[in-house]
Amino acid sequence: MTTTRIMAVAVLIAASGLALQVAWAQQPATKRIDLQRHDLSIPGRETIQAIVEIAPGQASPRHTHPGEEIIYVLEGTLEYEIDGKVTRVKPGDVLFVPAGTPHLARNPGTGRGAELATYVVEKGKPLITIVERDDRGADYDKQMTALLVIDPYNDFISEGGKVWDRLKVVAEANGCVPHMVAPGAASSAANSRRKRGRIRALLQNR
Repeated sequence: MTTTRIMAVAVLIAASGLALQVAWAQQPATKRIDLQRHDLSIPGRETIQAIVEIAPGQASPRHTHPGEEIIYVLEGTLEYEIDGKVTRVKPGDVLFVPAGTPHLARNPGTGRGAELATYVVEKGKPLITIVERDDRGADYDKQMTALLVIDPYNDFISEGGKVWDRLKVVAEANGCVPHMVAPGAASSAANSRRKRGRIRALLQNR
């Protein structure tokens, strides 16, 4: 236990392991059809235009973009949640999503929903970054979220632990406990190998 506690005094778990970048086209609820992509006269910026279809009764994952999104609704009555505010729109309506703002689109109807999306974004960055919500409803970006655990075996990251309610979502999403146990298990295995080596050496010297 002492070895494990020492190794776990400062464990930094980077949130980069579980589907951190999920392309919109891979989501069963949505489909993105890219129309065009061009560099802009502004260095480091590009524009991307696409049609985004949303299946009936489905919603896109909450996400952000590394730049602005300009939306023109093509078909269906859609609901957009932008930075916590819900807006219902119809064909012909337009919306603007500021850079880095968490948002999602939902199709509450029974027919096809579609939008024309124009993105003005930083070139070379992922167009879509999935954003999770913890138990308190706060947004966090898995790609930029880390969990620092101090003395984790003092009832912190276990059911009923002192701060488990606050850590649970991030800890489980990033495999906190398995990652923390792995070094201890590796250390134990290494110690066992060393002990076996010493025993073999003693036997050979007899």
